[in-house]
Amino acid sequence: MRFKVGRGTPTSLTTVARGPLEVPEASTVNTFPVRAPVQAGDVIGFSKPAGDFSGCGVSVAGFTFSASTIDTALGSTDTFVAVGARAPISAQLEPDADGDGFGDETQDLCPSDADTVKACRDKEPPETTITAKPKKKVKKKKAVFEFTSSEAGATFRCSLNGAAFSSCTSPASLKASSGRNTFTVFAKDAAGNVDDSPATYSWNFKKKKKK
Repeated sequence: MRFKVGRGTPTSLTTVARGPLEVPEASTVNTFPVRAPVQAGDVIGFSKPAGDFSGCGVSVAGFTFSASTIDTALGSTDTFVAVGARAPISAQLEPDADGDGFGDETQDLCPSDADTVKACRDKEPPETTITAKPKKKVKKKKAVFEFTSSEAGATFRCSLNGAAFSSCTSPASLKASSGRNTFTVFAKDAAGNVDDSPATYSWNFKKKKKK
């Protein structure tokens, strides 16, 4: 038999989901897992493969309705007639918080993000902080900066005076140019998120006058 989900009225249902063919065991409760996004008002049912003894049946409010079609195709609409027998079938539903069609309890490891069913990807960018820096006015060409990220394991890229960013680590030792200098650094976390507000600091280097 095949698990199915119908949408419409009890006598006219469109097949919106169907599971694989299963072989149930007699005289026992059979349980089959299936992924099928549903809406309020949908009905569950089952169908038999060609050559079996019955057609398609759905259970609505304790009554069974049947159609002459042996195994209704996905997307097809069939007309059903009441036959009065009770069909002992039921489904246990899982919530789907992000509406991606995967159950939050056993199928979706990230129910807060419809773009993934794996473990939620970190989407928060790290924050970069400069923790040590030269004074605003110095007479030494060498400048040492220390910096950290709000996320452990982050990497850094630095720039001095508008040059292209390159990989750097803390502490970073730089050689200043005469006059105003600007140091910029940003962090990138393990998930690939980049701090879009880099930390920056400006200072002035003035050479000592020769005597």
